[in-house]
Order: sequence, then structure tokens, then C-alpha cells
Amino acid sequence: MSEQRQPSNDGMHRRTLVLFRVIEFAAAAYMLAFVFWDNWLLPGAWQQTLSWRVAGAFGFVLAGALSFIPSFTNRQAELGALSIWWGLFAMCQVFVLLPNGFIMGLPGVYMFGFAILVYSTSRRLLWANILGFLLWPTLALFQANPEPEVWIQYAVFLLCGASMLLILGDLLIRRLRKDSHYQAKLSHLAFTDGLTGVLNRRRFFQLLNQQLQNRSNPSMALLAIDIDHFKSINDRHGHLTGDVAIQTSATIIAAQLRPSDVIGRTGGEEFAVMLPQCSLDNAKAVAERIRQAIANTPLVLPKPSEGEVLHLTLSIGIAISHADDNSESLMHRADQQLYAAKHSGRNCVRYAESAHTETLFSET
Repeated sequence: MSEQRQPSNDGMHRRTLVLFRVIEFAAAAYMLAFVFWDNWLLPGAWQQTLSWRVAGAFGFVLAGALSFIPSFTNRQAELGALSIWWGLFAMCQVFVLLPNGFIMGLPGVYMFGFAILVYSTSRRLLWANILGFLLWPTLALFQANPEPEVWIQYAVFLLCGASMLLILGDLLIRRLRKDSHYQAKLSHLAFTDGLTGVLNRRRFFQLLNQQLQNRSNPSMALLAIDIDHFKSINDRHGHLTGDVAIQTSATIIAAQLRPSDVIGRTGGEEFAVMLPQCSLDNAKAVAERIRQAIANTPLVLPKPSEGEVLHLTLSIGIAISHADDNSESLMHRADQQLYAAKHSGRNCVRYAESAHTETLFSET
């Protein structure tokens, strides 16, 4: 049965946004630290490249700062990619000014961290970042025999930076997966009945109200369903058998429904079924199909009554929505028909053809 999309995970989004900012500002700090370290160790040696190296770090700072603006908070992937690409452009200028300075063009090490972050939103950006990461090693291969110590320094920087961000990216992925699993589990527990797995009363009525507020639906049917003689089943066979009866009923009812229909457990042995865009005739057919499926399915009892067979029956009331209905008024009319079915001998379907008439549809 269909369930409308669950509420967005605002908590996970906020945590991801915080991690994004940490990565951006850490990248900028990492680059600037090496810029000023190099200029402190060798004053003047890299002076001609200083402005472009600082400019490369500025892209990360700008991306992190923009993420605080509401209109950019959902554009983390694009901001991350742009900061990487700007950093590469800045380092290309360093490369032009000082060919042996390609060891300083290390924003590519941040490709891995950002590629992992971007992966969750855009595969195309992922591959664009990975290709961008290959830019500097490719250019390095075309250099005219750089000094061996340059290669060693480059390899060390690349290994340290890539390792740091691979670890950070792995932690990010693990956190996102854990949060996603945790939130999905919480949503499941909040919206479903623990015994049967169908919607609980609160969630069912939320969806019922949403459907009634959707004026594009011309009509909707609501079934109120109750297991007959349930108290006697509990008293005679025990609560374990009662639980099995409820679980079996929920499974059989759900099997008779369309993908767009919604079933919920509204009480102990009571269920409700919402049939969107359903006429009275179609609702009667669905209700009768449910009633017969339950009546024709013997229930094999668990211990201590193991081996005994119990035949369940249902009473069902049908109500068709009106233009001014809310969930309470529609459920009230369905309950009235359910009570009428109970007083008519049970194991039957009762419905109202209009606001003033009642009809017994089937009885055995």
C-alpha cells in the first residue's frame, strides 16, 4: 500500500552541512599553512606565486562562507566542486609562473574528500572532480625531468593530503549511512504498528486528512473493519492466539488492496482501510473480497492450542467521503456502519447508499 513520502531529514541535513563547512575551511587552512610555511622557510623563493596560491585557498573559504546563506545551503555539491575547480585554476597559474612549483598545486588532494561528498548528490560531479584530480599528475608527467627531491616532496604531500581526506570522506560516508539508517528506523517505528507492520492510528489519520484535503480526488471510500468475537478468542485461546489473529487479518486485508490503498490498525482488533478515488460499488467489491478471504482462511493456532483450527470472520462498515468531510466525520460514519454490521449478525458488510439509508450488503 502506498505511503506518502516521509518528512525530510532536517537533522541529517544540518549535520552534513556542518561537515561540508569543516572540509571547506580545513582545505583552505591546509593550503594557507603550506603557503606561509614555504615563504617563511625560503623568503622570496616563491614570492611570484604567492598571490595565486592564496587565491586558490580563497575558493574554499568562499564556498564555506556561501553555505551559510539560506539559498546556498542545499547546493553543497556545486559549491564543493566549484571550489575545487577554482583551486585547480589557481594552481595552473602557479605552474605557468614556476614549472617546478607544481608541488604546491595540491588542491587536487581535496578531490577525494569532495568527490565522496558529491557522490551522494551527483555522479557527474563526482567524475568531474576525479578527472580534475588527475590534472596535476598528468601535467607533472610532461615536465622536463624535475629534480628527484621535487618528486619525493610531491609524493609525500600528495600521500598525506589524500590520506587525510580519504579518512575524512570515509567518516562522512559512515556517518551519513548511520544517520540514514537510524532515521529510517525511527520513521518506521513512529508510523507503523509494532504487531502488524501496517500504519498505526496516528499516521493513518494523518494520511486520511491529507487525502480529504486533496480536492482533486472526486471521492474516497473508508472501510472500518473489526474482527468478530475477538474477546472470546482471547479468553478461550489466550493473548498469543489473539495476536496471531490480528497479524493474520492484517496480512490478508493488505493482500486484497491496490497499491494506492492504505491500511492502518486503529484499535486492538480494529482496522481501517482508505480507498482513494473509489466509488461505492468498487468499495463494496473490495470489502466483500476482504470478508471472504478472511472467512476462507483457517487460522492454525499456536501453542498451547497447537493443532486447533480457528475460522475468523470480519464485520465491515463503508462510508463514502463528502466534500465537507474531515477524518473524524468520515470515520464516524464508517463506524456507524460497522456497528450496524455487528448488530446484523456479524460477518457482513454494511454501507450507506445515502446519508439516510443503510444497506446490508452480504451476510453468511
